[in-house]
Amino acid sequence: MSYIPEGFIEATFQHRLEDTNLVADCVIGFRELEDFDFSTIAGDLFNDWNSTVGNFQNEKCILTGVRVVRGPSETAVISDFGGSDSGDDTGSPATFNTAYLVRKNTLLGGRANRGRIFVPGVGENRVDGAGVLDGTFKTAAQGDLDDFLATTATHNVQMCVLHSTSAIPVLNAVVSLTLQDVAATQRDRMRR
Repeated sequence: MSYIPEGFIEATFQHRLEDTNLVADCVIGFRELEDFDFSTIAGDLFNDWNSTVGNFQNEKCILTGVRVVRGPSETAVISDFGGSDSGDDTGSPATFNTAYLVRKNTLLGGRANRGRIFVPGVGENRVDGAGVLDGTFKTAAQGDLDDFLATTATHNVQMCVLHSTSAIPVLNAVVSLTLQDVAATQRDRMRR
């Protein structure tokens, strides 16, 4: 979990593969803007994800909820919204550890000012044997990501990159999201 400074929230989009116990989370940071309403943000973000990103997620991938944590981390307040909405893309799912790789683009350079989102729910028919996305599908999915970024902004939040330090963050607002050409594979990393 990232450190969440005051004036920021962290939203976790929770997913499950149908008829299994396999789960995957997407964690995204947001800065609160004027007239921000914490009481409705979890449900708003759930609906935003479902109506945009959900368009290109496989039908076996189920969005089960959104958990929003409001900073600062030391006195965090939590809001949950539960649901059960499947992705709209039909066909067989790829292995659940395969994800669409989305790059968070900011106006600041350097590794500390960029981020990624691993979106679960890749359809087997959307990637080739090397994990390269179908071009026509990628174009449509990119439009859905553009819509997601624009739609979240209507709730008086600004997507940003949060890090695991307690330092006051530079406002590294996400100005665009880019779907990468190749799907990513999530794996557990063992540390000794």
